Amino acid sequence: MSKSANSDTQKNMLILGGDLRQIYCGKRLAKQYEVYYIGFDDKLPNIQLRKADKTMISFFDYIVLPVLAMQSGDIINTPFSKEKYTLSDLKKLAKPSCKILGGRLDGAAISYLKDYPIYDYLEREELNIRNAVPTALSKEV
Repeated sequence: MSKSANSDTQKNMLILGGDLRQIYCGKRLAKQYEVYYIGFDDKLPNIQLRKADKTMISFFDYIVLPVLAMQSGDIINTPFSKEKYTLSDLKKLAKPSCKILGGRLDGAAISYLKDYPIYDYLEREELNIRNAVPTALSKEV
């Protein structure tokens, strides 16, 4: 069975910003979902991404935010992009039933997105520990 964004059963997922962890995550999830990316400029060598854009209004069933979701205020952490994306942009892209996954969303972000189920994956102890090890190692360099 081929995947199609028009399929009634196929869910559309957006990877919005982050780093190579989000790209890897999207590549794994593409086995089950139609995965699109936004917040990554073309400066990533040898990585082909299915690009999304801000015109895809109410298109996504799931939106995956970075491990540290917010940069400042309502700006989403997109270190590989010159363009800034806000929580308002996220709401426009999300279907009314969209599920939002991200790390360490602050109270203001959670309040703004209160109409959506939000899953903070850093609340999972095993992920928090696995994320801490590379972070600690990078500080030793």
